[in-house]
Amino acid sequence: MSLNPSRLFATSDQCFDDETTSLVGQAFDKVCSKLRDQRQPHSLKESIAKRLIAIAGRGERDPEKMGEAAMISLGLKGNRFAY
Repeated sequence: MSLNPSRLFATSDQCFDDETTSLVGQAFDKVCSKLRDQRQPHSLKESIAKRLIAIAGRGERDPEKMGEAAMISLGLKGNRFAY
């Protein structure tokens, strides 16, 4: 079952233009492709999409940075700045 992160915008209090929505979608696809060898339950995909929406809501527009921040915040990737 695939998840379209733009569907979650309807349940979010965030409002984005088409370009930002596309960037969030790119970040979502990139994160999911990095996890392709792991089981991806629908709830994980939904969590990823929600994190990306929140990150975009704080002003980030780089899909690479959005994806990395979402993965770190969900514990899917180590934080390279952590000691």
